[in-house]
Amino acid sequence: MIVDPKVDSPFKESFELVRDFKVIDKHTFQVILKKPFVSIMCRLTKEIIPKHLLDKTDIKNSTFNFSPIGTGPFKFKELTKDNTIILEYNPDYYEGRPNIERIIIKTYQDSQELWTALMRREVAFVLFIEREDYEVVKEDDTFNSYNLPVDHYYALCYDLNTPVLEDIRVRQAIAHAISIKALINTVSGGHGRECIGLFDPECLGFNPSIRPFEYNPEKAQKLLVESGWLEQDEDGIRRNQGKILELKVLVDARSDLQKKIAMFIRQELQEIGMALKVVLYNDDYELTQEFLKINKIQAHLKSFIGGVDPDQSEDDWGCEKMRVADKLWINKNVEVNKLFEEGKVEQDKEKRTQVYQKIQKLICNDQPACFLYFIVDFHTISAKFKNTEEFFTPIMPFHTIKDWFIKE
Repeated sequence: MIVDPKVDSPFKESFELVRDFKVIDKHTFQVILKKPFVSIMCRLTKEIIPKHLLDKTDIKNSTFNFSPIGTGPFKFKELTKDNTIILEYNPDYYEGRPNIERIIIKTYQDSQELWTALMRREVAFVLFIEREDYEVVKEDDTFNSYNLPVDHYYALCYDLNTPVLEDIRVRQAIAHAISIKALINTVSGGHGRECIGLFDPECLGFNPSIRPFEYNPEKAQKLLVESGWLEQDEDGIRRNQGKILELKVLVDARSDLQKKIAMFIRQELQEIGMALKVVLYNDDYELTQEFLKINKIQAHLKSFIGGVDPDQSEDDWGCEKMRVADKLWINKNVEVNKLFEEGKVEQDKEKRTQVYQKIQKLICNDQPACFLYFIVDFHTISAKFKNTEEFFTPIMPFHTIKDWFIKE
């Protein structure tokens, strides 16, 4: 169904390397590829859908989309007019009936409405609460609250075609000027992990030999002087042949965290004589080439997902990927692209690890972006629910909810 042109699935690209699928026997399913691709299993992992309901139907307009069935411990019962989803236990689940009889999933306009509902005990389990709310509930014995590190990170990405950023000394100066530890403490209450590149520390491609850029404003200023940026005015901003040292940065207006990060970076760069001008946008569709050109955007404060497999980072950091509106940065090191291609076909795990470690080292040396930090997500659940610990891990195995129970 995914590769059917009529379906126009957003997952189609992941299946383009597949030549054929074959059912060998009851327990064997064979995937034949057009060429070797080691991480294909990560790309092909999708939910099962019932053939008897969707075969030879218009899948986009099927009633299944609003009343799905599945094979899990809970089954869909109802979607109400106020967007409440009701699930009930599945008596046919292969591991037996779950302890919980019913799950009611409610939606709220914003985090403030959700917080009010939590305090009123209208909801018992909430994923992705605000950090400020987490700081409150973690002190409340009626809740069990969790802060979980994830593979999402923030980076300040550069348009390397911008004259001021073509000089690697300027990019290095920015990295030395920003105290990542202070950034994490200031905008995230100390919750976060310093990021030294495109791979999560738990990822196969992470390179433990790479050291982060030290926070050293003096060294940053020295690098700027070497690159021709001298302090020439009372405003404290450096100049070079009459031009001021200014960085215009795209920031998502919908994200309070991004705005806080941008404010912090602006203060840090001010200390070394660099001005930072924030250009806000409210919708990804605004980021056309015309918008970027009119506003003379030089950098983009952006969040990334490290991914389960290091190959998944190629779309963000491969140098031959097509330039799109919301992607200012293009890694210009062709060696990186060659290594990504090598990593796709290398089946020896140790050799493959070394390939991606080389990629991380090259990108960190080139500094096409200033890598900031990995974020932490916050969650809470009523303490009356027992046996919940297995769920609260970075992978969140939802099937374990079947083992939760309330002690009467």
